[in-house]
Amino acid sequence: MASQHARLVYRMLRVQVMNELQYRANFVMHLFHGVLGVGVGLAMIFLVFARVPELDGWTRPQLLAVVGVFTMTGGLLRMFLRPNLMRLVTELHDGSFDHTLTKPVDTQLLVSTREMVVWQAADVLTGLGITAWAVTLAGEPALTDVVLFVLALLLGVVIVYCFLLCLATTAFWFVRIDEMMELFDSVLHAGRWPMSVYPGWLRVGLTFVVPVAFSVTVPAEAITGRLSWLVLAGEAVLAGAFFALSRLFFTRALRHYTGASA
Repeated sequence: MASQHARLVYRMLRVQVMNELQYRANFVMHLFHGVLGVGVGLAMIFLVFARVPELDGWTRPQLLAVVGVFTMTGGLLRMFLRPNLMRLVTELHDGSFDHTLTKPVDTQLLVSTREMVVWQAADVLTGLGITAWAVTLAGEPALTDVVLFVLALLLGVVIVYCFLLCLATTAFWFVRIDEMMELFDSVLHAGRWPMSVYPGWLRVGLTFVVPVAFSVTVPAEAITGRLSWLVLAGEAVLAGAFFALSRLFFTRALRHYTGASA
């Protein structure tokens, strides 16, 4: 069954890539937009370090790593998570979700993997390049730091996916969910800076209410040698809890769904 699901996901993504490659000018537009956003973020960092040697214990290369991880994570969210979950919300509103339920595959897997915005790979690659540049400026990273970074990044994406899935699932009962998704995008911009620079109440909110910290700050701490295995273990436990909760919430919503024709 797992191999069948993997082949299905591969074929859906392959079709998406083929469709998107018909409009290659989009790549130039997305690249320009991404470079402009990164340029603004870098300019802010250089302005800050023109006046202070460090920011709450973060050096300039370490803050560059935060910008790189923020750009890369944002690209991944806009490439995979957001288009799929926004399509789920749209289908629930216009009644076409009934057709999705007829597919002989796990519904959560289907609604989470059938869309991909190929051109957002430009942001992912740009963020990866900035992160590599920042690490080079800071010195040669240890192998354990690289492993921690990869694991922290994957766990952070899982946590954000589960959060957005729960948010999108509320569309089974409510209408204006798309505005809440837009609000999350705005809150995500707080990840341009490490969580430690914010007041305590806001830090808690950006960590446990809206999990921005796990998608940006924690991976940045990993690649800059500031993260311990204990914190990573805690993130893994939290990711597992988020996944179980989001799965339970989504399946319960499906059981209460009566269809557009009801």
